[in-house]
Amino acid sequence: MERKGDTEKRPARRRGGAEPVVDVRAQELVRIQAVSRRVAASSTPRGLFSALVAALHEVEEIDAAVVAQAIDGPVEMTAYLARAFDPRCLEELRHRAAVSLGCAAPHLAIVELDEFDESAPVRRDVAPAEVAVVPIERGGRWVAALIFVPAVPARAPGLRLLYAAANQATLQLDRLLTAREAEQRRLGAVLESMPQAVVVLDARLEHLRSNRAARDLLAQLELPLDGDWSANLERLGLLRAVDAVRAGREPFGSADLELPGERALTATVSPLADADGAGGLVLVLVDLTQSRRLERRLAQSEKMSSLGQLISGTAHELNNPLASVLGYAQLLAASPLAADPEVARRLQVLRRDAERCQRIVENLLAFARKRPPERRALSIHQIIEATIALVEYSLRVEGVTVRTSLDPSVPAIEGDPHELQQALLNLLTNAKDALANRGQPGEIHVRSAVDGAWVVIDVADNGPGIPPEMAERVFDPFFTTKPEGRGTGLGLAIVYGAVTSHGGTVEVLSGVPRGATVRIRLPAGRRGEPVAPADPDAPRDALRGRVLVIDDEPNVARMVADALEADGHTVECVADGPSALVRLRRGRFDAILADLRMPGMDGASLVEAIRREHPQLAQRVVLATGDTVSGQAERVAAEAGVELLEKPFDLARLRDCVRRRVSVRRG
Repeated sequence: MERKGDTEKRPARRRGGAEPVVDVRAQELVRIQAVSRRVAASSTPRGLFSALVAALHEVEEIDAAVVAQAIDGPVEMTAYLARAFDPRCLEELRHRAAVSLGCAAPHLAIVELDEFDESAPVRRDVAPAEVAVVPIERGGRWVAALIFVPAVPARAPGLRLLYAAANQATLQLDRLLTAREAEQRRLGAVLESMPQAVVVLDARLEHLRSNRAARDLLAQLELPLDGDWSANLERLGLLRAVDAVRAGREPFGSADLELPGERALTATVSPLADADGAGGLVLVLVDLTQSRRLERRLAQSEKMSSLGQLISGTAHELNNPLASVLGYAQLLAASPLAADPEVARRLQVLRRDAERCQRIVENLLAFARKRPPERRALSIHQIIEATIALVEYSLRVEGVTVRTSLDPSVPAIEGDPHELQQALLNLLTNAKDALANRGQPGEIHVRSAVDGAWVVIDVADNGPGIPPEMAERVFDPFFTTKPEGRGTGLGLAIVYGAVTSHGGTVEVLSGVPRGATVRIRLPAGRRGEPVAPADPDAPRDALRGRVLVIDDEPNVARMVADALEADGHTVECVADGPSALVRLRRGRFDAILADLRMPGMDGASLVEAIRREHPQLAQRVVLATGDTVSGQAERVAAEAGVELLEKPFDLARLRDCVRRRVSVRRG
């Protein structure tokens, strides 16, 4: 019975002895949960350690905690104090933390906890046994060391609490750093994808990170990427904007930068405040060099467009009186007055200079005219001579002589005269630039020859030549050997495009120091000379007719009438479209010659009215114009199915054109 009684009492003693243990463990769990909640609410490593120390101080009285961590760069060390400590004592704790983390002892920052007890006596010593060292690990290495100094010697429950709290801190730190690393990878991918150069600096203006565009740009500018950026900011001219942002005078800064070599950048400076509150800067640099060049080219294109409009109006104003001068010079040359040798000489001078003016205007129009590409039989010699005439004056002013050696056996080619003239013009301009400022006479030699099925054109100069290493690059777009600001690098690229579009080739044959020769090879067309222009003084056939001339320039109308009447035609002249329609209603005409640009009813409207009222006369209309830049004349003539006569026309073409119209009537 005694044993039974003893046995019955033992469970009671065990239950009575277990209750305090359960209560202690429950209290430990409550304290661990309180610490865990504070730790889990942290969003940054610094905030995590601060919350951990504050939470432990609330549940387990401690006098001090030292946190040494190397997470965001160099080792940082902070002492959180609940009471005053002797400096030598703090130095021992600093040394202990450094040894635990395996690093040199950095500066120790002091933070007083909210419950700092100013009335407590200064703690002057800490025995090693009174110190609890708790590691924080990540990836198999210590990233932080926590040193706790309890207010009373730590016991087993307190130590368990410290280590449990350290485990919670380790888990939360791992979550924070994992999220940060993922965010950094995403940010890195975004930065690397940006065409703008992005540089991130810390509060000390030290380089933190940059993207590929920044690395490439800085390499081109020969600026160092890593380290202190103060010198870079000064060279870029950004110190003022940076100082304004760092001082808080401006929310952000911006600047347009003009660097040597016509390099243009725009920069913005913005403050960077990471989650830990460590302010830095974000620089965004955008290279505007190419866009500025494109803007200049667009401005130049606009100027050329305006120039084309100016040439159009000027040509129209010049071509009308020039038509009179040239026409009457040809008429007088065929008259009895020309039997006098002195009169004939003077008429020849008059006619030659008038034709020279005609060629100048035609070349200007050809240069300014915008046309779709065309292919027709043409004489390359005529293109060469017209192009040389276009730049003859500027070459002469520069002291450059142009010689030609043109093989008369060169056949016609199939091509676009305007594209080929532009190519030859670019070659002559390049040669002239190569000969500039040499202090000696310059010479350009243009040669033509036949090589089997090819027509060969050489443009040679006696300039400094093109180095062999550059000879293969001169036709690349935007590549130029000229000084900055003098060349766009497009001239020879246009030559290459024009020649290859004709099925030809272009190459540089010679270089330093013999001057440069550019050779163009074009497929030959039909054998034989191009058709010679008609002779204005050649005998005319006996085909006669009635001709109506409509032109608001009386001198031009009278000259045309005189020329056609000399051929035996009957000519009536009117000054505008409505008067022409009245005449057409009253009588029959074999040919109608109308100016395109007239006040009131222009030539296009007149053609449309004739088509409505007199459809049988549509084939007898010829339009004359002194403006071929805009392309309107060609469009009107093509749509109306009528012939176009460009002023100033020579009398041979005028007579042939009218004879064809009369033959249509007689047929």
